[in-house]
Formats: sequence, C-alpha cells, structure tokens
Amino acid sequence: MMDDRMKELIKRLHEQTANGKVVWEKTADKATFQASFSTYAIRISSKYGLAEAVYEVSIYDKDGDVVESADTDNSWEGWEGSNSLPPETHRMVADLYARARRMALDVDQALDTLLETLASR
Repeated sequence: MMDDRMKELIKRLHEQTANGKVVWEKTADKATFQASFSTYAIRISSKYGLAEAVYEVSIYDKDGDVVESADTDNSWEGWEGSNSLPPETHRMVADLYARARRMALDVDQALDTLLETLASR
C-alpha cells in the first residue's frame, strides 16, 4: 500500500523542482533522471504502458538499492493495494518528469542557442 509520506515527497519534489531548488541530472538510461541528496537519490523514469506513459519515482540509498518506489500504473485490477499512485497525482508526476527532463538535458540552453543561431543567419 502506498505510504502517504511518499505522496508528500513527490508533491514537495514537484514544488521545489518548479522553483529551481532541486537539480536533476541525466543517468545511463535515457528515460531516467536523478536528483541527488546527501545519503539518498531520487530517480524518475518513464515507460509506455497500454494507454499512456507510466512514470516511476524511486528512492535509492547510498549503495544503489531501491528503498521505495511508486508508479502511475493503474491499468490493472487491484492497483489500490500496490505502490501505484492514485490517478489524481498523475498530472503532477508527469509534470515533474517533464521538468526533470528539461533540466537534465538543458533544453532551455539548446533552444536559446538554436534560436540565436537562426536569428544571426
């Protein structure tokens, strides 16, 4: 069953990422991004489910072991008793993923550079 603290953690991550207080970086997996803290790291990843993208948020300890994880996969019967996040949080997690991706890939810099290059032609 989903721990309410995990939902609160995701909410705070979303807020602080939106405010530029959490730094996201690339990982070896191109669909996964990581924010590192003193003794833990949080990774957010995306994969495609039956109808829409499924996002997973995982906490890793200093040894690289998964301490806890939650996902947005509600496509199967009985998801309520699992680590699946409730449907009302899906937009927030999708937005968190998009913001983490933009930061880790430095999308703003890429767009600014390309616009500047095209403007000088």
